[in-house]
Amino acid sequence: MTDAESTFEGIDAGEGLNGRRFVIGLYLALVTITATMGAILSVVLTEVETSLTLFGFISLPPTAAGFALYGGLTVGAILGVPLLAMFYLSEKR
Repeated sequence: MTDAESTFEGIDAGEGLNGRRFVIGLYLALVTITATMGAILSVVLTEVETSLTLFGFISLPPTAAGFALYGGLTVGAILGVPLLAMFYLSEKR
């Protein structure tokens, strides 16, 4: 591959952000946004008095931290397990 072939519309493919780093950054951004939205949702839902149940056995209080943990951990697990499987299988090639 020549230097002219390693660029795509002026972007150097050899430097900076690679695909794996981008996917991990996107994953962390989505988990952070979900946790933030969970904390904001706790402000809107003030009449919730029962505890939140995470994964069927972890009890979380209905506070801003509880809602943030619930949202972040749920989305983190739902997106993280297939992501880890994809990284593992991509190394097996």
